[in-house]
Amino acid sequence: MKTTLNPTLKVLALTALAAFHTTAQADVVVWQGGTDTNFDTGNNWQHRPSNGDPNFRDVPYADSSVRIGDYHTPSNQPILSSATDYVVTGLDVGFGSNGYGTLAINNGSIEVTNSFNIGQFNNASGEVNVSGGDLKLAKVNHFIGGSSGTGTLNLSSGSLTGTTGSQVRFYMGSAAGGTGNLNITGGTINDGSVRMMMNQGGTANVSLTGSTASASFENWYLGNGTSNINLSADAGGISLLNIGWWSDAGGTQNLVVDISNYDTSNGTTLSLIDVQWATFDSTIWESVQLTGGTGDFTYTADGSGTVLSLQNISVVPEPSTYALIAGVLGLVSVLLRRR
Repeated sequence: MKTTLNPTLKVLALTALAAFHTTAQADVVVWQGGTDTNFDTGNNWQHRPSNGDPNFRDVPYADSSVRIGDYHTPSNQPILSSATDYVVTGLDVGFGSNGYGTLAINNGSIEVTNSFNIGQFNNASGEVNVSGGDLKLAKVNHFIGGSSGTGTLNLSSGSLTGTTGSQVRFYMGSAAGGTGNLNITGGTINDGSVRMMMNQGGTANVSLTGSTASASFENWYLGNGTSNINLSADAGGISLLNIGWWSDAGGTQNLVVDISNYDTSNGTTLSLIDVQWATFDSTIWESVQLTGGTGDFTYTADGSGTVLSLQNISVVPEPSTYALIAGVLGLVSVLLRRR
């Protein structure tokens, strides 16, 4: 005997089925590229739902997992320049074997409620440039350069923050052969919600350039790999690198400080690294290099922590500057002879 489902029960059943698909498996939205680079253009994306038409086009939405550079290199790369706020489950930039992708965030925000990865998996590479707006990340593990991949995160303006109560954990160069790059030239890294995990066997490169950034980290874990920290001054100095807890479990730690662009009229001392809850000294580094001038590295106890500063700074002009000075002096000498 054929039976029919009560209309009310049918609606409830369809609602439950939709909820199951939403929670059981996130839909994947992949950047395909089109006539423009607009993140907000639906036709630039291919929607691969867990159950449905894989050719459906739509912009990323809540509960979707976003991939840019999914096993291939799109002809153009997405730029978020509108004041639109997106919430997605996952975000992968440079995904899969030899996949390459880039993402620019110039305005608006992208909040990732689960994992965020750049250059993940075999030989993948990716780059995210935050020059405005916000990148908001959840309290889970995120990977920059993993499994022999290369990932780069550039922050020049805007902010990188953890969602409420979060501790964002960045695994930099998370396996042998993996390389993670974090380049900070401006903007804000949230006060104490970001942990740097640079102890996974790969290479972690962290660069802080200029005096306009606000960089605060909860913890840095070093070891079982190579960590390169590069601090470069502009005329105003170098933004202080604030770190709550600092743990060195081995590996190779290198420090390079460049003061060639510093204006000593702003003082002859620069505070470089302030660790609030750990003491350390020069033995933490396998190598320390100072370029562009001279100065003395000083480790000062501050409560339960340590402040690393560069004192007695003297900037040495670059060879090109010497050549310019020599040229000017030579010209003056010629003019004096003619007189």
